Amino acid sequence: MSVSVRDKQQIIVSLDDSLELAKSQQELNVIEHIARHLDAIFKNIDTATSGYLNLITCLICSSLNDEIDPRFHRKPGKGMPKPENPDGWFSGRTVSEKIIYPWMELKGFRTAKSGWQTRTYERPKPYTLDYPENIAIIKEPFLKTLDFATKNRSKRQSLVAYLFRKEIEYKGRKGKLVERVSKNNIGNEVLIIDIMSALERHFASPNSAHLPVIAIYSIYELLINEVDNYSVLSLRPLESHQASDLRTGSVGDIELEDLESDVIEGVEVKHGIEIDLPILLRAKEKILKSSLKRYYILTTHQSCAVINNDVLGVVRDVYATHGCQIIVNGVIPTIRYYLRMCSNPSEFINNYSKNIVTQDSVTADHLEIWK
Repeated sequence: MSVSVRDKQQIIVSLDDSLELAKSQQELNVIEHIARHLDAIFKNIDTATSGYLNLITCLICSSLNDEIDPRFHRKPGKGMPKPENPDGWFSGRTVSEKIIYPWMELKGFRTAKSGWQTRTYERPKPYTLDYPENIAIIKEPFLKTLDFATKNRSKRQSLVAYLFRKEIEYKGRKGKLVERVSKNNIGNEVLIIDIMSALERHFASPNSAHLPVIAIYSIYELLINEVDNYSVLSLRPLESHQASDLRTGSVGDIELEDLESDVIEGVEVKHGIEIDLPILLRAKEKILKSSLKRYYILTTHQSCAVINNDVLGVVRDVYATHGCQIIVNGVIPTIRYYLRMCSNPSEFINNYSKNIVTQDSVTADHLEIWK
């Protein structure tokens, strides 16, 4: 019998049992080379969240019935072959989206909305060792773990529990760091040069694309309180780093609105990307539909000055036809300039520390480095 959303109650029970096993002191007895594969997947969870959820879905579904092959993630047909047992497949995508994702989100575990929303995982082929799609950095551990689970049916729940135990340990570590960073108020003695050095080191950490956004947001919190031009403006809350501007309707990563709730200043932040013509053209499209007066495009790339005539042409054209001033600059030079305008630059550190602990995109490693 295949596994699908009709088996929701059994799937929830299996998830709950795996979590209780993870919380217990029971030895999981995961053999060393498989533990290394699971560690590799967990280490890359922030860049391979879909694959992580996908693996858990495969293991949980196949744990319900020994006849289910954890590699056969969709109904046979349309290119998908039959497993050895014709009914030994499961509806990976629907189970992932409708049952396992909501369960993991409820438990506060890192997860994607689905493990099957990209071509990488949705192909009508079983996840055998010769699976042709590029799963990037986790391909080998992902496929070898499922190969092991196929041959060792009794171990499937233990593999899930192993990953859940690591997630519990991660949450505990991050919680302690959040508490320490949150309580760390910096006095007036910090120099701007020290702040900039700390930020540059923090931005250089892995998977740090959201950190420059949080830094710019934190400096705006100071400007609103200290600079007259900003005193009548308010900051809209930071969106999730995973949320696209198209879906949220935002004009940028950061938005400031006036007393009429019109967004008149926006900021788009790029990490390690040089500002080119396509970026300006996408910005122009958003600006022309908006009430923006200023639009900043900031980057951490070392080449942040605009010298390309085509780019400059877009800047001039937008100002002439709409009235919005586009400013292209670097993240670090912008923060340095604004800090000089503030009476207590060290308050920026307190703001930044406060903000990074509230963002899901900030990992325990990011907090450790900042601490």
